[in-house]
Amino acid sequence: YPERLEKQIAFLENNQDFILLGTSFNIVNSSGKVIKEVLFNTLAEGLYYDLIFQNMFAHSSVVFRLREVNSVGGYSESLKYAQDYDLWSKLSRIGKIWVLPDILTLWCDDPLNISNKKRKEQDLVSKGIFTNSLRLLNVEENVVRDSYLLHILHIGCLLNAPLTCISLAFISSCELIISLRDCMGYLPIGS
Repeated sequence: YPERLEKQIAFLENNQDFILLGTSFNIVNSSGKVIKEVLFNTLAEGLYYDLIFQNMFAHSSVVFRLREVNSVGGYSESLKYAQDYDLWSKLSRIGKIWVLPDILTLWCDDPLNISNKKRKEQDLVSKGIFTNSLRLLNVEENVVRDSYLLHILHIGCLLNAPLTCISLAFISSCELIISLRDCMGYLPIGS
């Protein structure tokens, strides 16, 4: 995707208030075969809200403004295996972020990559980032806990369970997310 940087730099030059920019991407297996397209076509509010619950950026798709990255302390060395998610979360609190809908990079889903080899460690760190994001929004502690449990149930059902479990988890997650959204108002916080 030789046009990726050109498109992203043009976007940032024309939109000075944006500090982080990703792209849609293809997930490929270790043989290079596309196994899934990850397309973003969302409202800005949805993007900020989704980032509370999971890192949806492919790191290889991201460009950012260095001044703002430095202002939030950059990548945290103490959050091994999820430094990028932490950084994107911090940046989303101080400025505008966006994902171009164009597929402009690949993410290789290989059993030997860090995201797969260190999944448990990454999930634990991500839980801390997730709960911290909700706490910074002054969400009550029991809602933080329940939100995380519903998120895990929903993701687990999507990956491993029959349709009835997916449906129940999805409905529960949606109800909680709608109530959280209504309590918080729409994000971004920094705008």
